[in-house]
Amino acid sequence: MEDPPAKERVLDRERELGRRVWAAERSEMYGGAPLSITPEVGDLLCVLVLARRPRTIVEFGASHGYSTIHLAAAIRDVGSGRVITTELEPGKVAAAERNLAEAGLDDLVEMRVGDALTTLQDVPEVDLLFLDGWNNLYAAAT
Repeated sequence: MEDPPAKERVLDRERELGRRVWAAERSEMYGGAPLSITPEVGDLLCVLVLARRPRTIVEFGASHGYSTIHLAAAIRDVGSGRVITTELEPGKVAAAERNLAEAGLDDLVEMRVGDALTTLQDVPEVDLLFLDGWNNLYAAAT
């Protein structure tokens, strides 16, 4: 559920350049627009957490925290665990933190600010990983 004007800015720039834009360039064009999951994906995240009962969930790309809320709510329902999430844009971090606090889930989430390639390096054990960042950073399937 992307912000239509933000998505159009990105598509216009890609047409202009003749290539996809990623990471900081794409983020700058989106500005503060939320990049959020669909309700169905939120339901799927909850089901996965309830089925797997992970102790540590890592989320790569929090945006405004909508997926983080689903993950943390499921952790609360399970009765134990934590969510470690990261977001590159400070404005989005502030929005995510507000949303998590309003949902009463901020105590279950550790928010890390910055590039996930560095902010998540010290996480020793991950039971469930939700890759929700720029997909050009994912390892190629072989």
